[in-house]
Amino acid sequence: MESYHPFFREKAVKEYRHRQERAVLPRFFSPYLAILTYLLFFLLLLVGILAWWGEIPSFVTGSGVVRAERAASASQSQNMTIVLFLPARYVSQIHLGEKTQVTLEPEGLQFTSTIERVEAKSLSPGEARQRYLLNDVAAQAIPQSAVAAILLPVTTGAPHIEAGDLVSAQVHVGSQRILSFLLGEQETNRGG
Repeated sequence: MESYHPFFREKAVKEYRHRQERAVLPRFFSPYLAILTYLLFFLLLLVGILAWWGEIPSFVTGSGVVRAERAASASQSQNMTIVLFLPARYVSQIHLGEKTQVTLEPEGLQFTSTIERVEAKSLSPGEARQRYLLNDVAAQAIPQSAVAAILLPVTTGAPHIEAGDLVSAQVHVGSQRILSFLLGEQETNRGG
């Protein structure tokens, strides 16, 4: 009689059968892919929050002319002021004391100025020409319905300006949410 000696051990066969019977879940995601997916989702959420709550400043550009105003007494020299013409629809958003960036044309020299006062009445180009004694070149840059903002140049860092010089300026008129800006809406509010 021959003794039966199995080729595989009984213990190895049991382990093999146990592994075959066990439920094996397929691996769809690697851990690196899952981490990358969560990171991209977090970045998308962050960009969405920034677009919803973030604001960008809104500026309106105007053109103007430098004028010499007479001093109160004969011993004082003439003061230079800038008459800046801005579209009339922004009159409620222009605030006194606001700093503006002014560019002296055509040289392109830039300096800072502050708004001293804003005329309440809107002007046509013809009315502005008569009231402020503008030449043809300065009158052509005025919008159809404009308000005049009187600016005082800040003496520190300002280039030498003379009466009759043409200027352009950007005035801060509010802020707009990034999302509405991307969607092309015209929402402007005063942001502080």
